[in-house]
Amino acid sequence: MERPFCAFCYASSDKLLKCGQCLQRLYCSAECQRNDWKTKPGGGCHKLYCGIAGEINVDYEIKDTGKDGVGVGVFALREFDKNDMILTERPILKVVERQLVSHNINEIPKTAAPLFESLLPVDGRFQQKWDKNAMDCTGEEDAKKESGLFLVLSRINHDCLGNADHQYLAHRGIKILVAAKHIPKGHEITISYLGSFKPKHERNIRLLSYPFHFICRCDVCTNDELDQKLARTKDLDRAILTLGAKGKIEVAMRKGRALLSLYEQLQQSTWLYQRTYYDLFQVAITKKKYYKDAMHFMEKAHEAALAYTQDPQHPQVLRLQELLISPETHRNYRIIG
Repeated sequence: MERPFCAFCYASSDKLLKCGQCLQRLYCSAECQRNDWKTKPGGGCHKLYCGIAGEINVDYEIKDTGKDGVGVGVFALREFDKNDMILTERPILKVVERQLVSHNINEIPKTAAPLFESLLPVDGRFQQKWDKNAMDCTGEEDAKKESGLFLVLSRINHDCLGNADHQYLAHRGIKILVAAKHIPKGHEITISYLGSFKPKHERNIRLLSYPFHFICRCDVCTNDELDQKLARTKDLDRAILTLGAKGKIEVAMRKGRALLSLYEQLQQSTWLYQRTYYDLFQVAITKKKYYKDAMHFMEKAHEAALAYTQDPQHPQVLRLQELLISPETHRNYRIIG
């Protein structure tokens, strides 16, 4: 990936235009720049994230990892702090679950073909490349599961405690990659392919099976103490709403605070914080006695969601903002008393 390419259509060229504002994002034409500026699905949402999100060969690069059997990876060209937007990317192809991918092959732009062909397995068929590289693109309001193909995000390697996290913004039609913790210059940027709460034996089974076929030797997989902490997060996460449903509000809040403490120790994504704070709000708002606690949790949830997405119009940000203003609209509002 030494030759520069257009941020919108992926056409490679030595003569590309720069975004007039950030002077970092590259385009092959004014038309691609206009399309990339759009903030709705089909556009690249650069209007929202111009000067905020990192750019390839400026803030991060794709290069060989030097590890046998791994191939390339994505590496930081500068420091990233927690919640920094590393990159944004729209899928070149999106498919609804169980839809035949082969029917959509012609949707891949010809300009993107060279980058697509370089995806692993290099000599693999279209379906094999899709299976190995496709990422979740299901929005919160979507009834059906969707997957998409991303030509840059697909190069990011796995770590069970990745230093970055990604979410698909269905209302924008892009996926964002956000730093989960401080990432020093020169370090590889990683994500978890499996989600944060899977126990070690489940992770091993999944990673050894198709289409991954590798054994993870990250810090979590080689450190029993870290692995136990990660497993503990799953138990605590489940306990919050379970205890809340039984009316054990104070116990549920203790479990939630213990979970937040573990997030700090494991340096987890801010997106997990907003989810946990929201769950704690749902529990505390059931009883008048814990109203102040509930509102504190809601403030923290809204703060975390906004810090992570940097998008005031994100559906979850708007939802939390509405509850912050009108908590009585939540279905759990004082249902206990």
